[in-house]
Amino acid sequence: MAANITYHKPLFHRRCFANLIDFIIFVLLFGACFLLTRAIVVNMPEYKAKDGELLSLREESGLYFVYSDGNCVDIVSHLKDNSYTPYARWEIAKNTIDRFIVFCDIHGTEGSSEKVQEDYDAYRLDARLTYKDIPMFIKDDEGNIIENPTFSEAATLNERFELAYAPYIDGKCQAFLVTEIPAYLELTHYQSNMLYFAEIAPSYAFGGILAYLLPTFIFRRGRMTFGKALYRIGLVDRRILVPKIGRSLGRFAIFYFFELLLTPFTFGLPFLVSFSLMAFSKSHQGLPDYLLGLNEVDVSNSKIYFDRAEISLDDIPGNKRPVDFHMEKGQ
Repeated sequence: MAANITYHKPLFHRRCFANLIDFIIFVLLFGACFLLTRAIVVNMPEYKAKDGELLSLREESGLYFVYSDGNCVDIVSHLKDNSYTPYARWEIAKNTIDRFIVFCDIHGTEGSSEKVQEDYDAYRLDARLTYKDIPMFIKDDEGNIIENPTFSEAATLNERFELAYAPYIDGKCQAFLVTEIPAYLELTHYQSNMLYFAEIAPSYAFGGILAYLLPTFIFRRGRMTFGKALYRIGLVDRRILVPKIGRSLGRFAIFYFFELLLTPFTFGLPFLVSFSLMAFSKSHQGLPDYLLGLNEVDVSNSKIYFDRAEISLDDIPGNKRPVDFHMEKGQ
C-alpha cells in the first residue's frame, strides 16, 4: 500500500528556539571574525602610523592622558578616576583649557584659537553659570575674566572642578577638537572607515554566510540551518519539495539584508514584522517565507524529497495534492 506525505507545522516554541540558536551561532562567528580582522587591521603599517599620529595629537591637545602602554583616556575621566588632590585636579583642568587654545592656534584652521577663546569667554560670563546664585566668573578691574572670589570661597575645589571646568572640557573642547583640527578629523575618519568597512562589514558578511547560508548546503534536504537541524525543522516550497537553490538564496538574501541588517537601524521593525507574521498570520510564515511561498515543516518523523522521482522510488504517489498550509493548524 502506498504511503502518504504528511507534513505538520513545527511547534512555535521549537521554531523560536531554533532561530535563537542560529542567532547565537551568528553572534559567536561574527565576534570571532571581528577579532581576527581587528588583529589584522591594527597591525597594518599604515594603520599603526596613523594611530600614532592620532595619539600624538590627542596628547598634545591636553584633552587626553596617554599611558605608557599607548592607551589613552579623556583628561576629565582620568582626573576623576585617579587619586589627584582636589587642588591638582582643579589646577590641571583650568590649565587644560588654556593649553587647548594654544594647540588650536598651532594645528587648527585660521582663527580657530580666537574662536575657542571667544567661546570660552562667553561660557564663563554666561548668566546661567552660577553656584547658589553666585556667578562663577566675573571681570576684574582690568577687564580680565577671573573666578569670582565669592564663588571660590563658597565652593570646594572639587565643586569648582566639576561645575566650572569639567563641563567645558567634556563638551565644547572635545567638539572643537573634531571641528577645528583638520588633521584630527582626517585621522578619526580613517579609523572609523577601517572599523566599519574593513572590520565590521567583512565580519558581518562571513558570520552571516557561515551561520545562515553554508548550513543550507550541508543540510540540503530541507535547507536547514544548524538550529533548524537540531530541532528537525525543514523547508519545503509550494511543490512540497526541497526548495531550489535560487529560492533558497533569495530567502537568505531577504532575511540577511532586510531583517538582520536593517533591524539595528530601524528599532527592530523588520524583525517585529517577520515575527508577527510567523506568530499570528494564518499560514504562520516568516516574511521571507511568505514572499517566496516557502513553509517550515516538522521532519521529526517525515522526509523532505528533492523531486518526484525520489518520491516514486519510495513508493509514494507523486501526484499527491500539496498540503494547504493556510488550513493546516500548528500543534
